[in-house]
Amino acid sequence: MNEFTEITVKCVWTTIKGRIWRAQYRLRSKAVRIQSKAIYRALKNENKPRIYRVEIRTGQRSPFSQRARTLMEVDLKLIYRAIREAIQKDMRGDEDKRVYTVAYKIYDIKAIHHYEVHEEQGGDSYMDICETYFKVDRDTIEIIEVKDIDGGMHAGQLHRLKEYGEQNNL
Repeated sequence: MNEFTEITVKCVWTTIKGRIWRAQYRLRSKAVRIQSKAIYRALKNENKPRIYRVEIRTGQRSPFSQRARTLMEVDLKLIYRAIREAIQKDMRGDEDKRVYTVAYKIYDIKAIHHYEVHEEQGGDSYMDICETYFKVDRDTIEIIEVKDIDGGMHAGQLHRLKEYGEQNNL
């Protein structure tokens, strides 16, 4: 009998040890790869000239702050939308002459909510007695103040916001 029989024993511990060894090998090779890339980048950037950003003080603001100060048509719409959201979230949003402050870009904008209602009879009636319901006469927003983060007033932006509100009946 020259036959050989091969017996395979699947041992759980052997399988787990093999997987652990493979995972450790992958982690070690990944760490070596990351380290060699870091060394390569350091040597590559060592000989490059360094550029430093220097701010020249001319008394004018940088273009970024000019961009931040500019309010486009979309910004005006978003400001009014933010004020409406603040009114809706407020439990006393149906009070007249309530002041709301909204922060947008570099501005803090204060607005007054004008809200007037009156009662009317109508709707369902029972024994010729009609129920009353409230009808809104006025629900507008008036912008009263526009300040930047430094506390400076911006009359131009205030005028633009008021004009936008009048044009769109806000």
